Amino acid sequence: MKSVLRNLGAAVLGYVAVALVSFVLPTIMWLVLGPDGAFRPDSWDTSPAWNVGWIVVAVVGAAAGGFVCAKVAADRYGVWILVALLLVGGALSLAFYVPAEAGVRPADVGMTVGMGAARIPTWIGWLNLPLAAVGALLGARIAQQD
Repeated sequence: MKSVLRNLGAAVLGYVAVALVSFVLPTIMWLVLGPDGAFRPDSWDTSPAWNVGWIVVAVVGAAAGGFVCAKVAADRYGVWILVALLLVGGALSLAFYVPAEAGVRPADVGMTVGMGAARIPTWIGWLNLPLAAVGALLGARIAQQD
């Protein structure tokens, strides 16, 4: 029972790590790209640069979570719990995703408003599911090599 609780705690801690990295990296991307680099011209549709960056965020964030989880978990099942959390969370996000209204984007928009109004391609969400799983397993593998 103790190892089950430890694995659950490790998976939750790994999920928190994913969330932190998935906040920090897009913030850095926003600071580098700005609204004109994050979106297509005069649109709320995300740019190719943002979409590629988001793919990197998905893998790095999940790898960070897998790394943290593997370091804390009692055994390999902790990482599999994390993978399940990421897949279920991602699938729920996809199921309930409602794209923002199309329209002309103002030139000077802040990050909070921009991310709330962003129109992200559906394929990004679908791609994030396997990337999250692979990233978490990769992070766990790296943790086990230490």
